[in-house]
Amino acid sequence: MPQHHPLTITVNEQLTIDAGYWQECVEEDQTPYRLISPPQTAMYRQALSYLEEATKDMKAPAKSRLHFGEVAIATVAVCLRWGSYFAVLANHDLPQWTAAFDPEVSGIGDGEMARINIEASAALSDWIDLMQADQQRFRKLVKAAVQLLPFPIAHLDGSTYYNRFRALGAINSTTGRRYLMEAFARDFGSEWLEREKARVLVH
Repeated sequence: MPQHHPLTITVNEQLTIDAGYWQECVEEDQTPYRLISPPQTAMYRQALSYLEEATKDMKAPAKSRLHFGEVAIATVAVCLRWGSYFAVLANHDLPQWTAAFDPEVSGIGDGEMARINIEASAALSDWIDLMQADQQRFRKLVKAAVQLLPFPIAHLDGSTYYNRFRALGAINSTTGRRYLMEAFARDFGSEWLEREKARVLVH
Protein backbone atom coordinates (compact mmCIF):
# COMPACT_ATOMS: atom_id res chain seq x y z
CA MET A 1 0.00 0.00 0.00
CA PRO A 2 1.44 3.43 -0.95
CA GLN A 3 2.70 5.54 1.93
CA HIS A 4 0.52 8.48 2.90
CA HIS A 5 2.41 11.77 3.30
CA PRO A 6 0.40 14.27 5.39
CA LEU A 7 -0.23 17.80 4.19
CA THR A 8 -0.45 20.22 7.10
CA ILE A 9 -0.67 24.00 7.08
CA THR A 10 0.53 26.11 10.01
CA VAL A 11 -1.77 29.12 10.24
CA ASN A 12 -0.51 30.50 13.55
CA GLU A 13 0.83 29.20 16.85
CA GLN A 14 -2.60 27.88 17.86
CA LEU A 15 -3.89 26.49 14.57
CA THR A 16 -2.52 23.83 12.24
CA ILE A 17 -4.88 22.71 9.49
CA ASP A 18 -5.00 19.18 8.12
CA ALA A 19 -5.05 19.57 4.33
CA GLY A 20 -5.13 15.85 3.49
CA TYR A 21 -2.27 13.74 2.20
CA TRP A 22 -0.40 12.77 -0.94
CA GLN A 23 0.93 9.43 -2.15
CA GLU A 24 3.21 8.23 -4.91
CA CYS A 25 1.35 6.33 -7.66
CA VAL A 26 2.21 4.88 -11.07
CA GLU A 27 0.19 4.95 -14.29
CA GLU A 28 -0.30 1.79 -16.35
CA ASP A 29 2.54 2.94 -18.60
CA GLN A 30 4.75 3.28 -15.47
CA THR A 31 4.59 7.08 -15.46
CA PRO A 32 4.86 8.23 -11.83
CA TYR A 33 2.46 10.78 -10.37
CA ARG A 34 1.31 12.01 -6.99
CA LEU A 35 -2.28 11.56 -5.88
CA ILE A 36 -3.54 14.19 -3.43
CA SER A 37 -6.51 13.37 -1.20
CA PRO A 38 -8.56 15.83 0.91
CA PRO A 39 -8.82 15.61 4.72
CA GLN A 40 -11.70 13.94 6.54
CA THR A 41 -12.74 17.29 8.01
CA ALA A 42 -12.96 20.11 5.46
CA MET A 43 -10.29 22.78 5.86
CA TYR A 44 -12.99 25.44 6.17
CA ARG A 45 -14.60 23.50 9.02
CA GLN A 46 -11.27 23.32 10.82
CA ALA A 47 -10.74 27.07 10.49
CA LEU A 48 -14.32 27.76 11.57
CA SER A 49 -14.01 25.49 14.63
CA TYR A 50 -10.87 27.37 15.65
CA LEU A 51 -12.67 30.71 15.40
CA GLU A 52 -15.69 29.32 17.28
CA GLU A 53 -13.46 28.20 20.13
CA ALA A 54 -11.61 31.51 20.19
CA THR A 55 -14.85 33.49 20.43
CA LYS A 56 -16.92 31.30 22.76
CA ASP A 57 -16.54 33.73 25.67
CA MET A 58 -16.53 36.87 23.53
CA LYS A 59 -19.37 39.36 23.50
CA ALA A 60 -20.77 39.99 20.03
CA PRO A 61 -19.75 43.39 18.68
CA ALA A 62 -22.48 45.84 17.74
CA LYS A 63 -23.45 46.18 14.08
CA SER A 64 -21.94 49.65 14.06
CA ARG A 65 -18.56 48.20 15.05
CA LEU A 66 -18.35 45.97 11.98
CA HIS A 67 -17.65 47.44 8.55
CA PHE A 68 -17.75 45.92 5.08
CA GLY A 69 -13.97 45.78 4.73
CA GLU A 70 -13.72 43.44 7.72
CA VAL A 71 -16.44 41.18 6.35
CA ALA A 72 -14.68 41.03 2.97
CA ILE A 73 -11.30 40.19 4.51
CA ALA A 74 -12.79 37.58 6.84
CA THR A 75 -14.75 35.96 4.01
CA VAL A 76 -11.71 35.53 1.77
CA ALA A 77 -9.51 34.44 4.68
CA VAL A 78 -11.92 31.81 5.99
CA CYS A 79 -13.39 30.50 2.73
CA LEU A 80 -10.40 30.67 0.37
CA ARG A 81 -7.03 31.58 1.90
CA TRP A 82 -7.17 29.10 4.79
CA GLY A 83 -10.39 27.18 4.13
CA SER A 84 -9.46 25.58 0.81
CA TYR A 85 -6.62 23.81 -0.99
CA PHE A 86 -5.34 27.26 -1.96
CA ALA A 87 -3.66 27.29 1.47
CA VAL A 88 -1.44 24.41 0.34
CA LEU A 89 -0.39 26.17 -2.86
CA ALA A 90 0.35 29.38 -0.93
CA ASN A 91 2.29 27.62 1.83
CA HIS A 92 5.76 29.20 2.04
CA ASP A 93 7.00 26.31 4.19
CA LEU A 94 6.81 23.89 1.27
CA PRO A 95 9.82 23.61 -1.09
CA GLN A 96 9.65 25.73 -4.25
CA TRP A 97 9.02 23.70 -7.39
CA THR A 98 11.94 24.21 -9.78
CA ALA A 99 9.62 24.52 -12.81
CA ALA A 100 7.29 27.02 -11.13
CA PHE A 101 8.54 29.94 -13.23
CA ASP A 102 8.72 28.08 -16.53
CA PRO A 103 6.21 29.80 -18.87
CA GLU A 104 5.58 26.47 -20.60
CA VAL A 105 4.45 24.77 -17.37
CA SER A 106 1.09 25.30 -15.69
CA GLY A 107 1.42 26.40 -12.08
CA ILE A 108 -1.71 24.51 -11.03
CA GLY A 109 -3.30 21.27 -12.17
CA ASP A 110 -6.92 20.89 -13.28
CA GLY A 111 -7.64 18.67 -10.28
CA GLU A 112 -6.15 21.22 -7.90
CA MET A 113 -8.19 24.03 -9.44
CA ALA A 114 -11.33 21.91 -9.22
CA ARG A 115 -10.70 21.17 -5.56
CA ILE A 116 -10.24 24.87 -4.76
CA ASN A 117 -13.46 25.73 -6.62
CA ILE A 118 -15.46 23.05 -4.83
CA GLU A 119 -14.08 23.75 -1.36
CA ALA A 120 -14.28 27.54 -1.62
CA SER A 121 -17.81 27.44 -3.08
CA ALA A 122 -19.06 25.10 -0.35
CA ALA A 123 -17.38 27.22 2.31
CA LEU A 124 -18.86 30.45 0.95
CA SER A 125 -22.34 28.93 0.85
CA ASP A 126 -22.07 27.85 4.48
CA TRP A 127 -20.55 31.21 5.50
CA ILE A 128 -23.49 33.09 3.93
CA ASP A 129 -26.00 30.76 5.61
CA LEU A 130 -24.28 31.43 8.92
CA MET A 131 -24.44 35.18 8.35
CA GLN A 132 -28.18 35.03 7.64
CA ALA A 133 -29.00 32.63 10.47
CA ASP A 134 -27.09 34.19 13.37
CA GLN A 135 -25.87 37.76 12.94
CA GLN A 136 -24.32 38.03 16.40
CA ARG A 137 -22.33 34.84 16.00
CA PHE A 138 -21.28 35.91 12.51
CA ARG A 139 -19.99 39.28 13.74
CA LYS A 140 -17.90 37.54 16.40
CA LEU A 141 -16.40 35.20 13.81
CA VAL A 142 -15.61 38.05 11.42
CA LYS A 143 -13.76 40.00 14.12
CA ALA A 144 -11.84 36.89 15.15
CA ALA A 145 -10.93 36.00 11.57
CA VAL A 146 -9.53 39.48 10.92
CA GLN A 147 -7.50 39.37 14.13
CA LEU A 148 -6.32 35.74 14.16
CA LEU A 149 -5.99 34.53 10.55
CA PRO A 150 -2.92 35.93 8.76
CA PHE A 151 -3.94 37.79 5.63
CA PRO A 152 -1.89 40.17 3.46
CA ILE A 153 -3.53 43.54 2.96
CA ALA A 154 -2.37 46.14 0.45
CA HIS A 155 -2.45 49.66 1.84
CA LEU A 156 -2.90 52.73 -0.36
CA ASP A 157 -2.28 56.20 0.96
CA GLY A 158 -5.13 58.66 0.55
CA SER A 159 -3.62 60.63 -2.34
CA THR A 160 -2.85 57.48 -4.35
CA TYR A 161 -6.37 56.16 -3.81
CA TYR A 162 -7.88 59.52 -4.80
CA ASN A 163 -5.79 59.77 -7.99
CA ARG A 164 -6.70 56.22 -9.02
CA PHE A 165 -10.36 56.86 -8.31
CA ARG A 166 -10.28 60.02 -10.45
CA ALA A 167 -8.54 58.17 -13.30
CA LEU A 168 -11.08 55.33 -13.23
CA GLY A 169 -13.93 57.80 -12.95
CA ALA A 170 -12.69 59.70 -16.00
CA ILE A 171 -12.35 56.55 -18.10
CA ASN A 172 -15.77 55.26 -17.08
CA SER A 173 -17.71 58.42 -17.97
CA THR A 174 -18.54 59.73 -21.44
CA THR A 175 -17.53 63.27 -20.51
CA GLY A 176 -14.32 62.05 -18.91
CA ARG A 177 -13.33 60.07 -22.00
CA ARG A 178 -14.01 63.08 -24.23
CA TYR A 179 -11.84 65.33 -22.06
CA LEU A 180 -9.14 62.66 -22.06
CA MET A 181 -9.14 62.41 -25.86
CA GLU A 182 -9.06 66.20 -26.15
CA ALA A 183 -6.07 66.32 -23.80
CA PHE A 184 -4.24 63.68 -25.84
CA ALA A 185 -4.92 65.59 -29.07
CA ARG A 186 -3.74 68.83 -27.50
CA ASP A 187 -0.57 67.36 -25.97
CA PHE A 188 0.45 64.88 -28.67
CA GLY A 189 -1.31 66.08 -31.80
CA SER A 190 -4.36 64.89 -33.70
CA GLU A 191 -2.34 62.71 -36.09
CA TRP A 192 -0.76 60.81 -33.18
CA LEU A 193 -4.15 60.31 -31.55
CA GLU A 194 -5.78 58.95 -34.72
CA ARG A 195 -2.81 56.66 -35.35
CA GLU A 196 -2.94 55.26 -31.80
CA LYS A 197 -6.72 54.81 -31.92
CA ALA A 198 -6.41 52.84 -35.16
CA ARG A 199 -3.66 50.68 -33.66
CA VAL A 200 -5.62 49.91 -30.50
CA LEU A 201 -8.94 49.24 -32.26
CA VAL A 202 -7.31 46.51 -34.37
CA HIS A 203 -7.09 44.41 -31.21
